Amino acid sequence: MGPFVDAYDWVAANPRSRMVVSLLDDMDAKKRDEHRARAFALLDGEADGRLVKTRARRTHPAQPAPPDIPNNG
Repeated sequence: MGPFVDAYDWVAANPRSRMVVSLLDDMDAKKRDEHRARAFALLDGEADGRLVKTRARRTHPAQPAPPDIPNNG
C-alpha cells in the first residue's frame, strides 16, 4: 500500500486532522476511500475553505425547532 498508508499515518498524527480521521474510521470501506481522498485534498490546501466552514458549523449547536403554534380556529 506504500505511500498512501504513510500519508494516512501522517494525517492521523496531525492533531488538526484527528476529527477527519475518526470520521473516516467509522465508515465502510468504499465510503472511507472516497472521503479519505477528499480529506487529503482539503489538508493539502486544495479546498481549505470547505474544511474551515465544516469545522465552524460543527462547533455551534443546531438551533432548536420553533414551538408549535396552536390552531385557534
